[in-house]
Amino acid sequence: SSDVMRSGKAFFMVELAVQGTLRVQGTETQPVTFKGVSAGARRWHGVSVDSGGTAVVTGAVLRDADFGLQVTASTASATLSSCTLTTNLHGVLVNGGGSLSMYHTLVRDNSEAGVQTFTGNTDLQYNTFLDNGTYGVYVGIGTQSLRDSIVIGHAYGVYRGSGSVPTLSHNNVWSNTARNYGAVDADPHSISANPLFVSYANPRPTSR
Repeated sequence: SSDVMRSGKAFFMVELAVQGTLRVQGTETQPVTFKGVSAGARRWHGVSVDSGGTAVVTGAVLRDADFGLQVTASTASATLSSCTLTTNLHGVLVNGGGSLSMYHTLVRDNSEAGVQTFTGNTDLQYNTFLDNGTYGVYVGIGTQSLRDSIVIGHAYGVYRGSGSVPTLSHNNVWSNTARNYGAVDADPHSISANPLFVSYANPRPTSR
């Protein structure tokens, strides 16, 4: 979609810029959907939480964008829970010192990365990252943690680009084609094993 006002970060594409507070309350069965006019990555620019902005998003689908969500400044923060980010170029981008908390969220089938952080702080818990191109989770400069999550089907499952070592705990990082972990080691409580999803369309582990 084109941006007739030619404003924002991508003046040639539609975007939702958050400079105040965005609150979204959907459910698993009735999600709030942010999408392009047609399916596929780069149909719009995505949701951008900018300086002074706060986003609290529950039960939403963010799809078809350059970035399903980006957090762009040290005074910007986003909290996602029970969401799906799919068929974007990047699921989530964190930069400029922004903060992201993400829980119980499915990040799948994005072209280049699931969550990519250059500079910022992230707390990722109880998430599933599936088939997101080069990186499942890319960590950069800042305080970053990944806990109780599944990371499958990327070139690199968890990759440390720069900065301090992230906190990793109780993850399942498996079947990533180049390496499960790049420039960082798995913690002793994590595993690498088939999670036995119900199905590819329903990536929830079956009970054992």
